[in-house]
Amino acid sequence: MSVSTQVLGKGTVRGTVRDATNGETLAHANVVVDSLRIGVSTDKTGYFVIVNLPPGPHRVTASYIGYDSRSVPVTIESVETRRIVIELDPVELTGEAIEVIGDPVAPTEVTPVSAFGTRVTELARIPTVGQPDLLRGIQLLPGVQAGSENSAGLYVRGGTPGQNLILLDDVVVYNPNHLFGFFSTFNPDALKDVTLIKGTFPARYGDRLSSVLDITNLDGNRKALDARGSLDLISAGLTVGGPVGDLGSWMLSGRRTYQEVLESPLFSHLVDEMFSTRIGTIAASPGAAGGSPGFGGRLGGGRFGGTRFNFQQQTGDFDQDYGFYDANFKLNLDASENDRISISGYLGSDALDLSLPSFREQTRDQLMDWGNQIARFKWMRIHTDNLIGNVQISASRYRSNFDVATNQNADGSGQVGEGRQGRGFGLNRNNELNDLTAKATFDFYSGPFHTTRMGAQLTAYDAFYRQGVGDSVRTGINTSSLYQTGFLEHGMRLGRLELTPGIRVSHFNSGNYTRWSPRATGLFQFDENIAFKGGWGIYHQFVNLISIEANTYTTDMWLPVDETLTPGKAVHSAFGLMLTPNDGWQVDLEFYHKDLKDLVEFQSQVRLDDSTPLSDLFVTGSGTSYGGEVLLRKTEGRLKGWIGYTLSKTEHTFAELNQGDPFSPKYDRRHDLSLVTDYYLGRGWNLNANWVYGTGQAYTIPEARYEVQQPTGQTIPYVHVSEKNAYRLPAYHRLDLGITRAIHLGGVDGELVFSVFNAYNRRNVWYRSFDATEPEILVQDVLLQPILPSVGLRFNM
Repeated sequence: MSVSTQVLGKGTVRGTVRDATNGETLAHANVVVDSLRIGVSTDKTGYFVIVNLPPGPHRVTASYIGYDSRSVPVTIESVETRRIVIELDPVELTGEAIEVIGDPVAPTEVTPVSAFGTRVTELARIPTVGQPDLLRGIQLLPGVQAGSENSAGLYVRGGTPGQNLILLDDVVVYNPNHLFGFFSTFNPDALKDVTLIKGTFPARYGDRLSSVLDITNLDGNRKALDARGSLDLISAGLTVGGPVGDLGSWMLSGRRTYQEVLESPLFSHLVDEMFSTRIGTIAASPGAAGGSPGFGGRLGGGRFGGTRFNFQQQTGDFDQDYGFYDANFKLNLDASENDRISISGYLGSDALDLSLPSFREQTRDQLMDWGNQIARFKWMRIHTDNLIGNVQISASRYRSNFDVATNQNADGSGQVGEGRQGRGFGLNRNNELNDLTAKATFDFYSGPFHTTRMGAQLTAYDAFYRQGVGDSVRTGINTSSLYQTGFLEHGMRLGRLELTPGIRVSHFNSGNYTRWSPRATGLFQFDENIAFKGGWGIYHQFVNLISIEANTYTTDMWLPVDETLTPGKAVHSAFGLMLTPNDGWQVDLEFYHKDLKDLVEFQSQVRLDDSTPLSDLFVTGSGTSYGGEVLLRKTEGRLKGWIGYTLSKTEHTFAELNQGDPFSPKYDRRHDLSLVTDYYLGRGWNLNANWVYGTGQAYTIPEARYEVQQPTGQTIPYVHVSEKNAYRLPAYHRLDLGITRAIHLGGVDGELVFSVFNAYNRRNVWYRSFDATEPEILVQDVLLQPILPSVGLRFNM
């Protein structure tokens, strides 16, 4: 919440802005005292405070995108506090796109640099397979990349998914993925507010190097029992909520696949195609003339570097058994006029049993399960008109289990569905991270144009990682640690200039690390159509997500640092320009630079035991990421949407990798382009389309295999490997189409949704792997989804 006032008296107005239909609070609504042209923006709970009002009559006006504005008369008599609730009526919107939070033209909000928000209800306009998905929509913003269409992970400005702080009701979510990331764990029917900060985030956020995704769930209907839901060819979900007398509200939401009960042809096809492969050979050595259009190539060498592949087969129709579910719960109680209590929880789980063909008539059996569990208790208290406090206790747990076996027989060693017993798995990995946190924050409104935030947090981590082979005794690491942190930030407005300096100090007991993280953001309003913005900050990370295998996400592991491994560090800087040339148009241009130190990569050849220091498991290095982003948006008229483009470069340097030379990480993309459109046809019909293009992912290739005969007569094979990530997969591009029809049946409002994913059937490559165990080197491409039509129903009642 930010406050912009003048010293005009001692009266105070405080209150909440709500949806008139259900009592749901509205975050980031503007609240203005009309005659004085002063005001505030509501916080995540919909709460606001306006201080120092002169005695006399006033009109307080609240406004929010998608709602009719409303004015409320308020009379201040000398020194007093008036408490009000402003309820806004929603209006019908058609084709709204992702909205930017923190309009620099508004005089009430100190705008975070690189901050974006989304109206969750409008995610339904983006064509997808199955339900609308929060992270899929965010991946279409400039500066945010998807690893692939099989990944809901966010690669923000050269960062990795593990460098993002993802919060659900102020609690950390460690793995936001279902089905390897094809869906996110966030049920769109349960969400209320989402804010993404791509860099230079304020001091109240910490322990991540890249970005912040702050998500708030619905509180529930305070006026009547209601329900909303969805049904498609992959999953079904239902969200219900209602009042708790006059004291508050509750919300319960659930979602799951039904493949285990009722087989869905689309779902089976989706999983089959997710692991569809083609296997072939290297037809020409690097450096030869020519190339193979469509199969990628070498960085900086010829058109495709002369590397050609002959693909001889394409496989699919795999044995698979998969399902996921998630559930959300929230209870809100007004304990008194000044006290509000909130209890919430989340539970999600995935399980996959899969048999895949591999090289040379082999099969690869995989058995995986993973999930998140969250519980939270929060107490908000209005101590005085100028001081608001929040105390929270939370627990977050992430766990994953991964078993794999490669079998010589083409039909595998066991049948899908038999479980782990008797399957003869050769490799098993288990990871678990438990996070128990207590924190307190305070917002203090100290006078004209000044708001101070401060807080402290204590987190206890308990993590383990285990790895075994065959029937051998599992070995690994087990660690416990304490994390203490505090922050102070101050928002101020000085004429046309808005500033938010802050500092965060953190201590991690494993290794006795203390880190100071100063930060600052600013915005200068040149006129009503032009705003300049900038920011700088230092960031540290004490818990790392380590990639164990290059081509999977759920087998990655979370581990805190210890005395042998230095916490990661990032220095962010960003500046930009926002133009609003006329109503309905907006241009946002931003440039950024990040310096990274103490990055980590896993050494898979290290044997683990309980005494293994983390420094033996990892190699450490540094990196840089820089680029420019442009967003052109149209927000009014029948045709709405945006064009987003990012030009960027990311490089890492590790002494132990690539002979110490810089290399591109896997998800470095030079060019990233997205086009999103929503056209309102009238009479409840909407046409939607989005097209994405991105430079192909970087990868490493075995360039040659040869055998050397020793003096003893023994022949030893050698494989010459290219520079790390010196080659690129083919460029990624895809077109998605959708059409939505609003329907009304009795007391039920809903939408029929028809969509086509990958409309022109582009077979993009997920990843490429090689087998150099024999003289003829084999190459295997795992392909992404082909064209996938889908139909679904969403309803409210």
